[in-house]
Amino acid sequence: MEDDDRRKKTRREEKPKKKRVKTNRFEDPSSSTYEEAFHGTVDEYNRRRKDPKAHIEDRLRRYLRFGAILQAISELTGIPRLELVTGGRSEGQDQRSGHGPDFHAAHVIRVGPASERLRSTNPYLYTTLIDIIGHTQVVEREANVWHGIGGEIDRFQSENLELLASIDFNREYNRTNGKWNMERNLERLLKRMDLVIQSDVFLEWDFPRTTAEWIGSPDYLHEYAASHYKRFMNDYSCREEASDESYRSDEDESSDENIEEPAPYSSPRSYVHETPQDHNRNASRQSENPGTSRKSENETNRNDRGPPCPFCGQYHSVQSCTIL
Repeated sequence: MEDDDRRKKTRREEKPKKKRVKTNRFEDPSSSTYEEAFHGTVDEYNRRRKDPKAHIEDRLRRYLRFGAILQAISELTGIPRLELVTGGRSEGQDQRSGHGPDFHAAHVIRVGPASERLRSTNPYLYTTLIDIIGHTQVVEREANVWHGIGGEIDRFQSENLELLASIDFNREYNRTNGKWNMERNLERLLKRMDLVIQSDVFLEWDFPRTTAEWIGSPDYLHEYAASHYKRFMNDYSCREEASDESYRSDEDESSDENIEEPAPYSSPRSYVHETPQDHNRNASRQSENPGTSRKSENETNRNDRGPPCPFCGQYHSVQSCTIL
C-alpha cells in the first residue's frame, strides 16, 4: 500500500504543470486601507503576509462577490454565467510570495480559465475577469496546500459554480419568495460552506464552525454581494460614458466644421528688389517719423510685395522660401 501511494505521488510530481500567466494586480477593496507610514511601499503592502484565518474568511466571502461580478458580466455581454469560467486549476497569478518556500501566493478565487468567447466579445471585461481570478494573497504554506484547508476551499469553489450561478444578486433578499427560489439557493450554498469548514482538515485550526458565525448571515451576505454587483455595473457604465464622450470629442475635433479652410491660393508676385530711389524714399519717411511702428512697415511691405509666404509668413516669393 505504501509503495502504491509513493508511486502515485511520484506520478503527480512528474506531471508537468502549465506555467501560469502573469495577471495585473487587482484592487483589493476588502483588504486594509494602504497607508505608507504603516505599510511601507506599495510592493511591501501587496506582499504583506495574510493571517490564515483572514485569508480563508476572504475566500469564503469573496466567492459570493465573485458570483455577483459574474452575473454583471453575463448581463452586460449576454454570455451565460456558466460559460464565463469553468472549474479547475488557476491559469493566472498576479504575484509570487516573495517570502521563501514557507509562504505561498494563494488564490482567493480558484477556478479555471476564463471564456474565450468573452475575450472576443469584450476584451476589457475579459481582462478584468482574469485579473480577479489571478488575485492572490501571501499566506503560510499550510493554509494553501491541496491536501489541507486550501484544497478544501479550492474544490468547493470549482464544484459549486452552478449553484453560485443560480443566485440573483440584483434582487432584494426575500426568503419567502417561492417563485424563483434564488434566495434559498444562497442558503443552500452557505450550508455547503458549513460542511467544508466543519470537515476534519479544519479541526486543527481555531476557526469558527459556521458561515453565519464567521462571515455573516444570509441577509448580510446577499447585501454584501449585491453592493458589489451594483458597483461593478456602475463603474462599467461610467467607463462607457467616458469612452463615448471621448469619442464624440475626437469626432467633433475632426469634423469638417472644425477644419480651418486654407486661404485661397493665389500666385504670389515675384519679389521686387528695392531700388536706390525706393531706399532713399523709405529712409526719408523714417527720418521724418522715427516712431513708425513695425506694423506700419509690414503693411507697407505687404502693399509693395503682395501676400505673405504661405509657408513661413514672411514677405517673399514661394521660390525663395528657405524652409522648403
